[in-house]
Amino acid sequence: MHNKYIAILLTSIMLSSIVSCGGETTANTASQESSSTETNEEEKTIEDASENKKAESSEMRSFSICDGMITADLPSEWNYDNSNDSMIYAYPSGNTNDPDAFAVFFGGLGVNYNDNDLEGILEEIGKQGPNGGDKNIEVKEYKSEFTEIDGFDTVLKQSYIKDYTPSGRNIQLYNEEYYYPIDNDGELGIMMASYTYDAEKGPKYQNEFTNVFLPAIKIKNQAGTGNSGNIEKNTKVTIDESVIYDENGIKAVLTGISDGQYGKSVVIDITNDSDQDISWAVDNIMVNDITIICAVTYPVPAGKAGTAEYPIEESYLQRYGITDIHTLQLACDISYGESGDNREYCMSDRVVTNLGSDFEQSLPIDDWEIVYESDSMKIYNTGLIEKANEYENYQSQVVLMCFNDSDSMISVAPENVSFDGTMDYNNYTTFPVGPKSYGELYLACGEDAKDKEEASFSIRVADGETYEEKYTTKSISMNLK
Repeated sequence: MHNKYIAILLTSIMLSSIVSCGGETTANTASQESSSTETNEEEKTIEDASENKKAESSEMRSFSICDGMITADLPSEWNYDNSNDSMIYAYPSGNTNDPDAFAVFFGGLGVNYNDNDLEGILEEIGKQGPNGGDKNIEVKEYKSEFTEIDGFDTVLKQSYIKDYTPSGRNIQLYNEEYYYPIDNDGELGIMMASYTYDAEKGPKYQNEFTNVFLPAIKIKNQAGTGNSGNIEKNTKVTIDESVIYDENGIKAVLTGISDGQYGKSVVIDITNDSDQDISWAVDNIMVNDITIICAVTYPVPAGKAGTAEYPIEESYLQRYGITDIHTLQLACDISYGESGDNREYCMSDRVVTNLGSDFEQSLPIDDWEIVYESDSMKIYNTGLIEKANEYENYQSQVVLMCFNDSDSMISVAPENVSFDGTMDYNNYTTFPVGPKSYGELYLACGEDAKDKEEASFSIRVADGETYEEKYTTKSISMNLK
């Protein structure tokens, strides 16, 4: 392995906000519509909600990066940035400009090395010095040594101090980095974890890093089972071609499921032989009868054709415990002309993949309390209370799950929400739920809902295509403790 290549890799991973997990990093040119139904980006596994409710003091959130090659179970109350599939930044408090925040980083340092001598590569990394040997960055007290950590026999540890000047302040920033060799089913690679703190004030959160982060890093196969050795890849998922729409000179055919660098996508061939420009959107994808938001649109001008890939977000699969895709159904809409005001909705058939329709529902519905039930709908209390996204104007959200037992798409919206008898006016979001499927919704709370005893609300149910109101439930009350 050439030193220059290692230096480039290290410099890229330290200085860039985008890191490839092996192979080329690609950009999706689809316009991703913002969705009012998008759930909180802070990921917490709903699978574990019932267990977390019993032990709130040790609530953890599961993260997976680099196509499942590495996973970490991290404290739920911390702040996270996992907007890039190749890395996680975690902060017990503060923000990126505050060294007291204790920034923790997990990332992939490339895969597909041709050189089988991973220990030799790690030695070369150590010789290069911090930041890939970047001579423009002056460091002090640089150390490089091999150690053993939790099942990893060979781990390179690097530490150093460098100047850091946020907002004009001059701080001595301590950095500690760990490099792990991995064998990804014969394709060799390196993962890394690092953390920083103000060198003068000392390692305020060192215990958390040692006791929480390092043991939490596990090599994990893509089926979701912990594995200390090679990573076993999922069985490839395939489907038979299925026509979604064929009218008015427009034809859309669901042709397959692709395995991209950042997860799986459904592939649709779209032909527009009409005299109008159109845009084809996939609003929601029902995977194993669980509604997942997509909200991606591709333009198809008149007389043109194209193949579009619509992502199945990995974060949703992790959240709902989905390890293999057995069934798919797509909720789509077609926008005509430049304004897009003329729209037409369509629903694909429920497609069964090569893995078959015989699967166990991954949601732990038997552990959840049913707080409302009718002939066509159930509402479950998952027992999960999350911190709200930092961009929201409320503090927390109580996660519910809806089961739609009808044959058509519905939209559900909490109304008249109150906590301990006090109205909360932060609830204005509608949530899609596919036919014969589950869909997530939440009650927004302006304060920490964990401090509340009871929530009351009603659910307005509307047609999922036209949004015409069907009915509103009676008031529903449930305990939060």
